[in-house]
Amino acid sequence: MTYVCGLEDFAIEPETFAQTAQRKFSASTLVSKLTGKNEVGVEIGIQGNVLRELLTVLKRDWGIPGKFLEVEDKT
Repeated sequence: MTYVCGLEDFAIEPETFAQTAQRKFSASTLVSKLTGKNEVGVEIGIQGNVLRELLTVLKRDWGIPGKFLEVEDKT
């Protein structure tokens, strides 16, 4: 499973991104609230290990500069 959060900071609607990711990666997606009582954002889960492809899509298609992307690979 690959997770992404913080898209709201870039004016990206999480549900819209999840639908796009579902088509782009041919995978199931899940939008859920972040855990913790002080957290207000959401997290998008994408089925499978699509980390490299996700980084490319976020930079190329959604215009997020690479310096704002943090990666934590737990494999």
